[in-house]
Amino acid sequence: MDVIRLAGPPGVGKSTLAQRIAQERSSTLPSVGYVDIDQLGMLYPAPEGDDDRWALKERALVALAPVHRERGTRLLLVSGVADPVAPPPETAPGRTRSLWLTAEPETLHARLQGRGWGPSMVEETVATGSAESRRRHPDWTGLPVDGVDEAQAAAAVQEHLATGAGSAPPGEGEAPGGRLADHAPSDRERRAEHDVLTTPVLWVTGPRCAGASSVAWSLASGGWAQGRRTGFLDLAQLSFRSPDGGDASDAAEPVSAEPVSAEAWQDPALGLDVLAAVAAVLVGAGMQELVVTAPFPVQPAQVRAALPGAPFRVVRLDDEPGALRERALRRRAGEGPMLAGDDLIGASDEQLEAVLERASRERAVPPRDGEETLEVHGRTPEELASLIRDGAGPSGDARDPAPGDARDEAGR
Repeated sequence: MDVIRLAGPPGVGKSTLAQRIAQERSSTLPSVGYVDIDQLGMLYPAPEGDDDRWALKERALVALAPVHRERGTRLLLVSGVADPVAPPPETAPGRTRSLWLTAEPETLHARLQGRGWGPSMVEETVATGSAESRRRHPDWTGLPVDGVDEAQAAAAVQEHLATGAGSAPPGEGEAPGGRLADHAPSDRERRAEHDVLTTPVLWVTGPRCAGASSVAWSLASGGWAQGRRTGFLDLAQLSFRSPDGGDASDAAEPVSAEPVSAEAWQDPALGLDVLAAVAAVLVGAGMQELVVTAPFPVQPAQVRAALPGAPFRVVRLDDEPGALRERALRRRAGEGPMLAGDDLIGASDEQLEAVLERASRERAVPPRDGEETLEVHGRTPEELASLIRDGAGPSGDARDPAPGDARDEAGR
């Protein structure tokens, strides 16, 4: 399995280009994976000596790469921030090619302002990112992307990858792209990988547009505010892999490229294995609880199988059709975080209706074993997070434990 790393300052287009290249490569490779490394290090308070959690993210990436490889991924695209002064690590047998995308401050200013950021935040981010680009480690190959559109930038990256030598496959645990030992798991992390996960898990799900990710984020933010070392993982963001299309070298026609979307590129079984690998790294870094948001089709039984022994609480949100539609319309207009695979951003009327039809079907599914249902009823994510912390039932009242192993045993 080969790995392509795209790093660089915020606003340079790392994620957009990585997703586009993943789409293009999936037309000629049977299995292409994608992950945003920033999704792997949401653990606060940060581990001691790793305030930016750069080392934590790299260890998580090293841990998940074998999962992709064992499941047949041929190429893994990785985007996101990285430590500029450290060499990029090798993440798997095969080539790891690491590019640091650069752009002039004026370009970064314009792109970040387009995200609605305030002037002071844009100025600080551009200054920091530009300084990091100037002092990047020589093993990161710089590639300017000024003055070109997305398609041209992707073509430039593809051309560079086609002509560049890249990193040689690691031999005795060392390669030009950095030593595996530099990012090897600690003794504590190795123990976590072999022991059952006993850290409490709050799992938040629900039909499309019910607000599960916002509520999960509020739960994690509440833990951070209280100084409880809380991890946050989004299962959908860990599950991107192109639909298998067979070995392109033997195919008469190339495999059709499908967009990195909420459905076509989702491999929940892969995502659950990746989640378990990343959770072990977070536990090794001192995680005290884990908050997960996940697509509705993932069954509570699958969750328990992926993280056996963990004290679980699975909360299923629900809301009225009108509220789901309103939330979908706001999302289509760009409200909320920019996440890979979001098929509502800029969706057509037909696409929006398809999402809402899916949400309607998911709402009709009876409660599954081990699931608590919580009605949104116009409450904010923060209010819902408080109700979940307090053990509230569907209307906000205290309730008996749900069937099975839904409620955790951490005293909540």
